[in-house]
Amino acid sequence: MRAALCAAAVLAAGVTAGAVQAKSPETLPQGTSTYAFDIVRDGKPIGTHEVTLTRRDGRVIVDVDVDIRVKLGFLTLFKYEHENREIWENGRLVSLEAKTNDDGTRYEVLARAVDGVLQVEGSGGSYEMPGDTMTATYWNPMTVSMDRMLDTAKGKVLEIDTAHVEVGTLDIAGRPVTVRQFRTEGDLQLDSWYGPGGEWLGIAFVGRGKPVRYVPRELPSIQQAQVPAE
Repeated sequence: MRAALCAAAVLAAGVTAGAVQAKSPETLPQGTSTYAFDIVRDGKPIGTHEVTLTRRDGRVIVDVDVDIRVKLGFLTLFKYEHENREIWENGRLVSLEAKTNDDGTRYEVLARAVDGVLQVEGSGGSYEMPGDTMTATYWNPMTVSMDRMLDTAKGKVLEIDTAHVEVGTLDIAGRPVTVRQFRTEGDLQLDSWYGPGGEWLGIAFVGRGKPVRYVPRELPSIQQAQVPAE
């Protein structure tokens, strides 16, 4: 299993311009906000995924913590742990440090912005990506406009195609919320949902033959994008 959307790739073994009009997170009020999800597989909780955004002095510091444990009684059949820290400035990734324990196999990923490009070191080797590359951690609604992203678990390039599916309603902590649903195909196969203010409200995919869903514990008080009606 992998972090954020990357959890989908492990469990599971083009949006038109203007579909999401995002504001730069750096322009939002100073302070800290959190996305907190319970990860549910085939109706059973298997873990948690939390993303904390701290806005300070024109930068956004993003801390991601994923903890997944698939159990049979008291026996742990599978364990996945992922932590990463991203630093963003002017809408671009400045640095990334990530560590992953994929059921005993450990990975580290490092990325740095240098001279307008992103230099990446991971299991896929060392290489460069465009300076506007986004990470596959979904907190930023501009994710749905990307055709490639950086896998923060192994440092690989993910080739994807995302399309808008529909406007609908999700129940978030007992409250109906209007959302936009997007479908991603390619190296990631999943659906994602964003609220009217650009809040990330979950993903869903098939993981090893079973449906997996990120269920938000509460409605985030994060207004970072405007998702206009059709």
